[in-house]
Amino acid sequence: GSEDKIRKAVQLGAKGGVSYKTEDWPAQLGKLLKQNGASRLSAVIDSGGADIMRKTSPLLKMGGRVVVYGMHASPKVTMTMREVMQNHKLIGSTMGSHKDL
Repeated sequence: GSEDKIRKAVQLGAKGGVSYKTEDWPAQLGKLLKQNGASRLSAVIDSGGADIMRKTSPLLKMGGRVVVYGMHASPKVTMTMREVMQNHKLIGSTMGSHKDL
């Protein structure tokens, strides 16, 4: 969520990043994809939950995946028939050690 984290990710090989703290981050992400010669994402990895499907589904490829490993923003994730018809997949993951699981 910070510019420092985005800079570090770029140093590690990412082509860019956007902060979820800015209201128009989905539009910024769409622009970033175009700047890098891509049109859609294959996957989104998110720890917040809430409206991540609504905000990212226009940016996901057919069959794209959203992996949610937390619910800091909300315990609800909404999926519409648009996502179903695009074969988008919502994958949940728990947190903890192997012993906990």
